[in-house]
Amino acid sequence: HEARARFSIALSNLAAVLVKHQRPDGLWNWAVRIPSAAPDTSATAMFAIALHNGIILGVLPDGHSTSLQNAVDGLARKTSHRGVLTQSLYDCQGIGHYPKAFGPSPFGQGFGTAAIALWLAGTKTDNQPR
Repeated sequence: HEARARFSIALSNLAAVLVKHQRPDGLWNWAVRIPSAAPDTSATAMFAIALHNGIILGVLPDGHSTSLQNAVDGLARKTSHRGVLTQSLYDCQGIGHYPKAFGPSPFGQGFGTAAIALWLAGTKTDNQPR
């Protein structure tokens, strides 16, 4: 696609920031570059999906697989024994208006399920299902 190069650069730049700011528990804060912001599983799941797709498309080097693995591990730790993903930032109420309330949410669950499903499917360098 004619915009591939532009989007590839944007994803590479985003991934560099994400890797730098990933928490030791594998999650990312809802405000990625603010260390005091709370961790957010919905953001983590969306970033995991982006990293996975970047690796699959050959935009990101396989070295980003470690960050992806850490994110999936973090999501697994925030999933209850009933399969409910917790610590998800509730719905945005408008640009710049976040409730800063966390818990289970439908969109967090959806992104979490998608991220883990993609991870289970493997990556370009690891085609075997886990």
